[in-house]
Amino acid sequence: MLHVTAMCFYLGRLPCSVVTYSLLGSYLAQSLLGDYDPAEHGTGCDYLRHMQFAPSTCQNDELLETIAELHRSRRGLSSASAELEYLINASRLAMYGVDLHPVLVILLLLLFPTTPQPFYGPFSGTTRMSRCQKRTSGLYGARAD
Repeated sequence: MLHVTAMCFYLGRLPCSVVTYSLLGSYLAQSLLGDYDPAEHGTGCDYLRHMQFAPSTCQNDELLETIAELHRSRRGLSSASAELEYLINASRLAMYGVDLHPVLVILLLLLFPTTPQPFYGPFSGTTRMSRCQKRTSGLYGARAD
């Protein structure tokens, strides 16, 4: 679940602020890399450059430095706890759980070019039309008896 949510972030499908990218990036780094170790990770943010935390338009050196700084403060947090915190914070976003699909109105109009026909119910062929239905039936092409 964590990797699916992380993929939504760096593909830009789940928009959020740079601060949120930093917070979630630090939890992701803690989950994947464990505790920050200066001997292993160095003093800068170079150890994070191979990871994608945000869309390419948002990920820059300033974001990576903020993530590295927050990652240093997550010492002692287990991988499972970091993943849980990541998902809790991601689920608080306004667009979390929303999957937007583009609407293809032109395609629908090409597939269904007729005008909508009124529906008079399951017994419309055997029952009589009301006065209101008779007055409006000429507008939709229905036959008034």
